[in-house]
Amino acid sequence: MQPSSFVSRVQCIVQVAPDGTPYLYSCGKPATGCRQGRGAPWYWVEKGQAQALATGSQICLDASNPEGAVFHVQVEGQPGVQGQQQGQLPFPWEQQVDPQSGQAYYYNPQTGQSQWEAPL
Repeated sequence: MQPSSFVSRVQCIVQVAPDGTPYLYSCGKPATGCRQGRGAPWYWVEKGQAQALATGSQICLDASNPEGAVFHVQVEGQPGVQGQQQGQLPFPWEQQVDPQSGQAYYYNPQTGQSQWEAPL
């Protein structure tokens, strides 16, 4: 990928599907960066492509400086059984997705601790 020295005025849109899943839609001429959590590799969503997001996902608009301005995805609530909302994680815990299994896990960036069970 060729780094770009600019970001489009409408670089991307984050939209929530009817099932509650947030999606990143890349709209800009340069690709939009996305990763499944802090320290995970960036992958690039080209114009016209979409990528599902989860709590802990990160978005970057500038391929020439991916760490310069990073947006963190926090899913506040998701429709579920009888419309219940997903509980909030205590600060600074983040939900991330294991790239090998696709299973959600929980990570505390201040302590470096990770675990499969949601923190109380």
